[in-house]
Amino acid sequence: MNDHERLDLLLTAMRSSETNLSAIAAALKPYFKGVDYYDEKAVKKFLLESNETLLSLITLMENHDTWNESSLDSLLKSFQDSSGLSTPKVNQPIRIALTGSTKSPSLGLTLEIIGKDESLKRMKAALDFIS
Repeated sequence: MNDHERLDLLLTAMRSSETNLSAIAAALKPYFKGVDYYDEKAVKKFLLESNETLLSLITLMENHDTWNESSLDSLLKSFQDSSGLSTPKVNQPIRIALTGSTKSPSLGLTLEIIGKDESLKRMKAALDFIS
């Protein structure tokens, strides 16, 4: 379990997002092993209609140099404001792509922990999944 390069940040984030050790262990899986499956209800509610949103966000993020929580939160908020989309319509498709579910620590922090290359890879994989 100590083979994650942001282990300290990851464990701190998980402490506040889950209530017991087994839930923390289950929630940690996508950070170490990637996404094995997507929560079916989450896909239907947030992911199926998010192609254009994810494509736009991937382009923005590919060109975003500062990959940390506050910078990413600002990027997402700016995108949300300019697109007129609600927070769930912007954040949940990304969260599902990254973790397979609608639960994670703050999205900026989740993106930072997973890293730029892996986050973009998972977002593209989610697009392939819904295509």
